[in-house]
Amino acid sequence: MSESVARVYTNTSRRASNQQSVDRKPIYRSVLGNPFHVEWPTISPGLQQSILIQLTALFDGVAAHYQLVGNARKKARLTASSYHKGQADSHVRGESNCNPLDPSTSTPPIILHITAGINEVTKSLETEARLSRQTIISSNMIRNLNTNATQPLIRVIFICHSDLGTPALVSHLPQLVALCNSERSEGHKIKVVQLPVGAQTALVNALGYLKRISVMALDNLAPGLDQLEPLLATVPDPPASWLISTQKVALEPSHIKQLLTSSPKDMKVAKVQRARGRAAAKEKKRVKSLAPHGGPSV
Repeated sequence: MSESVARVYTNTSRRASNQQSVDRKPIYRSVLGNPFHVEWPTISPGLQQSILIQLTALFDGVAAHYQLVGNARKKARLTASSYHKGQADSHVRGESNCNPLDPSTSTPPIILHITAGINEVTKSLETEARLSRQTIISSNMIRNLNTNATQPLIRVIFICHSDLGTPALVSHLPQLVALCNSERSEGHKIKVVQLPVGAQTALVNALGYLKRISVMALDNLAPGLDQLEPLLATVPDPPASWLISTQKVALEPSHIKQLLTSSPKDMKVAKVQRARGRAAAKEKKRVKSLAPHGGPSV
């Protein structure tokens, strides 16, 4: 296995950390890779930065809108509080209800086309994948998903991959996107874009109503999306050859990983120590069950 392909994982498990007293030796175990794993699309850093700049420009006015909404709610709470304390009569209350800030008149239209959060985006993808399998009644149902302009469908998913502390939380998204794309025609496939470092802060500042954001999606009816289309056209789709029926069927080559772990040098001593540990745990559990309720244990 070449060094460019091999990955080294040096994390120590909790189970292994409790067995440091046993003299151990390093060993390698062979593990088969998952042939259905979908890789992330490869996007250059320059393209990532260009997409982020264009994306934040689409959210112009969103943060200011939510600032106005927050101020209006705060003012309404203060007015209600003063009324309940007897500092306002019914006339003042009626006047305050007739003269609030109505944020709906200036709501940016892009807000209705944003899906934010790992769970919400995952739910939308799973819903589309589930609907695409309902082909018993009509064979045109899937085709309508591609051409029906009145039904919003996810067009692009943005992931702050470089800002995530645990990237495994979003590792399922490429496979879900590939599953949805298998039932879409060319030109309507979902794009997955990994954003550069600092994208999370930029999106939080642009949206103004979230403290943290990891994943967000825009549907195909989002205003201003045509400005992003030239950049999205250069983003490759998540590869999943087994979902493309027109492609020639071929067996995937075996991907064997070498997992570095450890094993006791003296298996007999290790077995004795494990037996002693189990006996001690059973004795501790037995003593605890015999102790009086609420009293100190012996």
